[in-house]
Amino acid sequence: MSNLETIVACYNKARSIESTHEADKIKAKFELEKELLSSNDDEVIEFHYNCLGDTGDETIYFTCRAAFSKRKNIEPFLLSKLAVEHDKHKIADIIHILGRIRSDKAMEMAKYNLVDEDDYIREVCLYVIGWTGSIPEVGVLSFHLMNESTQKLRITAGSALRQIAWRITESKSVILEVLKEAFYHESDKNVIARIIELISTIAVKNLGIREDKDNPNFLLGDIDKAIAKTKKFLGP
Repeated sequence: MSNLETIVACYNKARSIESTHEADKIKAKFELEKELLSSNDDEVIEFHYNCLGDTGDETIYFTCRAAFSKRKNIEPFLLSKLAVEHDKHKIADIIHILGRIRSDKAMEMAKYNLVDEDDYIREVCLYVIGWTGSIPEVGVLSFHLMNESTQKLRITAGSALRQIAWRITESKSVILEVLKEAFYHESDKNVIARIIELISTIAVKNLGIREDKDNPNFLLGDIDKAIAKTKKFLGP
């Protein structure tokens, strides 16, 4: 078999394994990543790119996307695809991968696509700005933290601000002021809980809300007590 035929067979095999067969699934995904990265032939890279459009099996989809970030000198290919791609999910994935490889174009592409009507594209753009942005991008993320239509996107904007705070020490005071404003502006308790957790980790202050160590998307703590504690910490 050719390189491509071997990789396609490996992909199909990995897709065929039920997620309930956990050990076999894990083995298959590692084998798939190894096979995908074993060749830089144009036809293999094209097949790998097309795999991004297949999200039916999340384990295999995420494996394919992560593997793309490990390809060498892949930026020109991604930018050429971004120029002609119409599939919203693939556009978001290209921006994600550009962010992962810390492409110089990642920030530009994230900002450009941040106005897209598609929620998934905006979500990806927000966290890519968190990965690659600096103090000038705080204002952009602040706007989305205050104005996004869904709690998920507001939380993503807030988490992106924390990414900047962790990378750029001198941004912390500015970002804490933004989070303070968001705390008093927000009405959704789930978003408020996340804002409290963000403030807590940036300021290194226990405010009564923390991430579950096994699932960082799940927050622990009494929200009403945490709100009172946070108001006392932040002041008016």
